[in-house]
Amino acid sequence: MFTTVTPERVTQLVGRLDDLVARFDSQLAALAPVRVQQGSGVWSEFSPAASFGWNVSAAVGSAILDVEASREQVRTLAENLRLTLSSVLATDESVQESFAAIQARLDAPPTTTVLECTANDLLGTYDAPTAQVPGSAAEAPEVVRVPEADTDEGEG
Repeated sequence: MFTTVTPERVTQLVGRLDDLVARFDSQLAALAPVRVQQGSGVWSEFSPAASFGWNVSAAVGSAILDVEASREQVRTLAENLRLTLSSVLATDESVQESFAAIQARLDAPPTTTVLECTANDLLGTYDAPTAQVPGSAAEAPEVVRVPEADTDEGEG
């Protein structure tokens, strides 16, 4: 089963990937202040509270790294899809140009001349192809001589 994908559809999919990158950016913008809010001075010096604040900050930092990695993967996918589309379109254009050149050559009149040759055109001797019987390599092949054609056609 084959699926046809048009350049318009690929462009639409790249747009969706770009939208996803924008969503990642908005998530990163929302996470950054949360991490800052977990810094020193926000939580009391009480050991369990400070430990909790540290854990929240680390978890938010880890989430930020994961979102950034995912964002980069999606951005790379979108860019690779753009490059692939560009390459396929360039190849398609090149193939179309090749087909057009081939069609032009097929449509053009022939550039060769057809010649006819008759037995009267043969002058001199002609060594006809011969066949040897296997096992008789010592014998010389028989040569058939064609007599010269009479060039004076007016005499008769």
